[in-house]
Amino acid sequence: MGGGERESLEAAFDLWESGQLNELLRGMRERPLTLHVFEDSSSSVRGVCEAARLLRVQGFQAECRAYGIASSPEREAALRESGIAVYGGLEPALRAAGL
Repeated sequence: MGGGERESLEAAFDLWESGQLNELLRGMRERPLTLHVFEDSSSSVRGVCEAARLLRVQGFQAECRAYGIASSPEREAALRESGIAVYGGLEPALRAAGL
């Protein structure tokens, strides 16, 4: 949202590693953020939702919205067990997200 791919990844790493916001992230603090994650792995969803939690600790208005896209019955079961809504593919998940 606030910079190029490299700068964004570095800002995220700095926050995770040191708990410090760099200039890129400080400039985004005032805007509400919604992190949408489209995944077939509940652990990947947890990682993105953990990022939202770290941002909230830093004063961001951040929320995580998860959309499961299962590639197998086992992954679908794991997503559902984690309380994640599962969709038949990316298109229905994007519609559900309003994107």
